Amino acid sequence: MDLANHEIDRPEPKNPRKAKDLGKLNNLLIRGLPDWLDDDGILRTYDLAKYLGVSYQAAYKWFDRNRIPPKRIPALVKLSAESKARPEDFQPLTADDFMGFLG
Repeated sequence: MDLANHEIDRPEPKNPRKAKDLGKLNNLLIRGLPDWLDDDGILRTYDLAKYLGVSYQAAYKWFDRNRIPPKRIPALVKLSAESKARPEDFQPLTADDFMGFLG
């Protein structure tokens, strides 16, 4: 199911933070998942979490800890490779990109 291009109802965050405040893992996903960014260039974490089958709270824990479960990496690499929005300097994510974030 491709949720990247569909609007879905999402709760308003209690403490919204800008993408730059979420750390290196978030920055990696912003660079590698251009289809999952909103109009302001912020990762649509709620949509991505839903697509991956995890809660958005779990996804935000990844950013807080700068760690991601290894079993989520293949799906993220696949999403990146399938990105339709490809900025000029776009490089799809690889499993090696996540080596510093394994948790």
